[in-house]
Amino acid sequence: MLVALLQLACALPPSTLVDGSFLPHLRWRTTVTEAYGVYRDAANQQPCLLVTSINAGFTAMYTLWSARLKALGLKHLVVVQAPELHTIVDELQITFATNVSAESNKFRSPSFNSVSKNKIRIIYNLMARMQELERIWLCDPDILFFHDPYEAMKVHLTNASADATFMANGAEWTGVRRATELRGTHYEGNTGFYVVRNTAITRAVWRDWERADDAKLDDQTVFWNFLRRSGPISVSLFSSARFRNGQRGLDSNAVCSEVLVYHLNFVRTLQQKFAKMQQVTARRRELCGASTLPKCMTAACADARVAVQRAAAAEATARAEAKAERKSHKSDHDHGRDLRDHDHDHGAKRINTTEVKERAARGALG
Repeated sequence: MLVALLQLACALPPSTLVDGSFLPHLRWRTTVTEAYGVYRDAANQQPCLLVTSINAGFTAMYTLWSARLKALGLKHLVVVQAPELHTIVDELQITFATNVSAESNKFRSPSFNSVSKNKIRIIYNLMARMQELERIWLCDPDILFFHDPYEAMKVHLTNASADATFMANGAEWTGVRRATELRGTHYEGNTGFYVVRNTAITRAVWRDWERADDAKLDDQTVFWNFLRRSGPISVSLFSSARFRNGQRGLDSNAVCSEVLVYHLNFVRTLQQKFAKMQQVTARRRELCGASTLPKCMTAACADARVAVQRAAAAEATARAEAKAERKSHKSDHDHGRDLRDHDHDHGAKRINTTEVKERAARGALG
């Protein structure tokens, strides 16, 4: 029996994390344990696991994000949502049992909603399966790291702090609040950057949020609708001056030391995110006289540039094909209308000719 189980486990992709109804690969727990600690320096391990998750459409952005974290001495766990990525992304990775390969670039599209909601499911799986993990820090790969933010995050990581602390998303509240106190407001944190304590209460919330699920809505809306209505946890926000989302630009020299991370959100496509990245880094270079990302001299960055170029080419091809299809459809429609007009005119001429002959015949008889 044990041999059969081992054979079944080994048939799965390396380090697979799957739904509770399936057998996880025996190595995934070791991979998570190795990623735990935030820093690569063994002498500076912290009681927190930094996690990101990607599908096949987001590998280029992830490549740059990962390179930046390595430059800062940070380590992380990447959970991939496409089986084909299990050998090409990173050594500290596990695979979630799903397959969303396309770039989920349209807000609230089925693929966007699937990928984003899987992130919450992934965090719940990690908390429930490894309750020894004290805290989990979820960070999307479209977040620029200007500096190491962890030291500034520590104030939110004490036992007296909130159960979960989020990057601000629009309107902000102050201090630690019970989630249900936010009922009737539009307050919500960004589900692309947060730290959550691993407790029985938070595990229940990260498990039960799907009771409020709506397939037409994104993860953040569904999650916060649930929290405001019945979430029994306390929540707080990171300082928006230091942990900045894409609604705000870089507006003064204070950003050189003040802004730690910048979220490339509030745009839809991967191309728009890279364009925003270039604008933000150029603005920071203008204000601070320094680049904020490692120079793309490594093979990884070169591969990322190629991937972005391919994505741009594919997007341009898709637009051209869609335009051609619309043009063809319009041409067919116009041609059909011309044929109908021609048939109508020809029929009218036949009617007129018949009328003339009938009149002539009546005149001859008359």
